[in-house]
Amino acid sequence: MIEVFVSFIGGLLSFFSPCFFPLIPAYISLITGVSLRDIKDKNFSHSVLFYSVFFILGFSITFSILGASAAFLGKILKAYKNEIMLLSGILLIILGLNLIGVLRIPGFLKERRVDVSKISLPKYVFPLIFGTFFAVGWTPCIGPILAGILVIASSYEVVYGAFLLFVFSLGIGIPFLLSSIFISKFLEFSYKFKKFLRSVEFVSGVLLIAFGIVFSFNKLNAISISFFDFSSFEERLMKFVKSEPDVDEELIKSRKALISNSSEIYRRIFSGKYKPINNIFPTESIYIIVNFWSTNCNPCKKEIPDLIKANSKYEVAIISIADDTRKNILNFLSDGYNINYPIFLIEDILGDGIYSPYGLPESLFFYNGKFVGRYIGIINEDIIKKFLSLDFSFLEEE
Repeated sequence: MIEVFVSFIGGLLSFFSPCFFPLIPAYISLITGVSLRDIKDKNFSHSVLFYSVFFILGFSITFSILGASAAFLGKILKAYKNEIMLLSGILLIILGLNLIGVLRIPGFLKERRVDVSKISLPKYVFPLIFGTFFAVGWTPCIGPILAGILVIASSYEVVYGAFLLFVFSLGIGIPFLLSSIFISKFLEFSYKFKKFLRSVEFVSGVLLIAFGIVFSFNKLNAISISFFDFSSFEERLMKFVKSEPDVDEELIKSRKALISNSSEIYRRIFSGKYKPINNIFPTESIYIIVNFWSTNCNPCKKEIPDLIKANSKYEVAIISIADDTRKNILNFLSDGYNINYPIFLIEDILGDGIYSPYGLPESLFFYNGKFVGRYIGIINEDIIKKFLSLDFSFLEEE
């Protein structure tokens, strides 16, 4: 949830940025085709509101498309989650330093405007089109803030990425709408506020740097929990398993499907019906990790040594399901990878398509046969030790 808050604040800070805030009266005059003196006339108030809504809709659609595009790219690179989070954090810190003034990136604070004076469109269509042109032409002006929100959006699914940029647009659009409605008051306020514009840039920079640090250490989920959920891990896990009545129905349905499908995967693994490629049969344990991987996935290869070590050193059973061919797996094993846990083929275990990993590598965690969580990305010994240290006794009371 904190990413939604940051996206909105990012939009709000963009509204008050030095390259946008002073131009708001000019934009209002341009999209309405009416001089500021006439706009103050109450007879034009409804028209100003109508035109402003279409203008806001235009740049909101454009920014949302940018968010969806960033998230789509992030989904493709999901297997490199840890590396991307580190690079994203560094990028956010650099962008923040640029806003503060410690660094200066050429071109980031320059506005590119699209000349729409010669375009002939119906009066109600023009604000919508101009909103799109505005978003494209104005993007370099708020480069650091927008780039920071796009980096955040790239860490989520496509729809959610588009939603974050829509929230960012609301941060710009809501005060813009209020400014257009109360244009007379806004003109008085804008004159007094100009001296604070540099402070807005500084606050924006600090926000990006703070989020960059969070990304660099891959602590986004921990921050989200500390801001919006003060319950213990066990209580949060219980919420995930049971789902509260006030949670969105689609989310509840998604959670139940994940729990059901994961339980079916567990049942099939221990049914004795499927033979592991490496002839190492699974043994039941209190703690079990089912790991999805592939031989052509470099991050998957990175986690194998820790999985091998955990399988022999700790009271946890590692079971892998390869999204690959039998031939590739056998060639992989012949190259010297002494994997000491069972390897199943995804086409055997999940040939009916009941479950497909979101990204590789991906791991499902089970305690006493019950699904307790999913992790997308490289898991290491520290993550496995954390899993083993958690208290799942509350599940046994059900």
